[in-house]
Amino acid sequence: MTDDEIKDNKIPCNHLFCNDCYLNYFKEKIMNSKVGKITCMQFKCPHEFDENFILSHLAGDENLIKKYKKFILRNELYSQDNTNYHCPETREIKLDTI
Repeated sequence: MTDDEIKDNKIPCNHLFCNDCYLNYFKEKIMNSKVGKITCMQFKCPHEFDENFILSHLAGDENLIKKYKKFILRNELYSQDNTNYHCPETREIKLDTI
């Protein structure tokens, strides 16, 4: 691991993983819609990654970034009790219209 990778991958819990490990880990979480709270890969470490850290490790994959942002938006909307975002017929969130 290069010095730049170490600097770019420094997180508050001090666990350290390479860029490929982060990319694969975040990709797996995104593809399985598990983006609400993405925690450190170290077993039982409670550190949660922030959005900027995750986005910086998605290697410019625009489709993956778009999917991540869509899931984040969906999670935020579902966590709010605001019916303005819901379809009156199905009560489902219509993300394509937002």
